[in-house]
Amino acid sequence: MSPSPPNEHHSRDHPDPPAGIVDLVRSLSESILAYLQARSQLLKLESKEASAAITRKALLYFFGACFLILAYTLALVAAIFLISRSTSYPWEYVTFAAAGIHILLAIILILIAKAPFRHGLFRHTLNELEKDRQWLKPKTQTKIPDPRQNQS
Repeated sequence: MSPSPPNEHHSRDHPDPPAGIVDLVRSLSESILAYLQARSQLLKLESKEASAAITRKALLYFFGACFLILAYTLALVAAIFLISRSTSYPWEYVTFAAAGIHILLAIILILIAKAPFRHGLFRHTLNELEKDRQWLKPKTQTKIPDPRQNQS
C-alpha cells in the first residue's frame, strides 16, 4: 500500500483546526437543527389539532346561543300572551312594555361595559415589569459622558 498523496490545499502556515472540534461543531449544529425541525413539526401538528378543537367549541357555543335565543323568544311570546289574557291589556301594549324593558336593560348593560376597568389589565405583569426596571436601573446607569456637553 502506498501512502495517500498529501492534500494540495493544506499549507503549513495555516493549520486546520483539530478534527475533533470540527466534528463537534458539525454534530452540535446538526443536533440543533434536528431539534428545531422536530419542534416545528410538533408545533404544526398541535396547531392543527388546536384549530379543530377551537372550531368545534366555537360552533357548539354558536348553536347553543342560537337555541337559547330561540327558547327565550318563544318564552317571551308566551309570557306576553299570558300577561295579556290575565290583565285584559291588548297584547300590543304588553309587547311594547316588554320591548321597553329590554331596551332599558340593554342601555344599562352597555353603560356598564363602557366603564373603565376597576383594576387595570395585566396589573400583576406590569407590576413585575416595573420591579424589573427598578432592579435593572442601578445596574445600567453608568456615567457615560455626553460628548455634546463637553463642546465648550
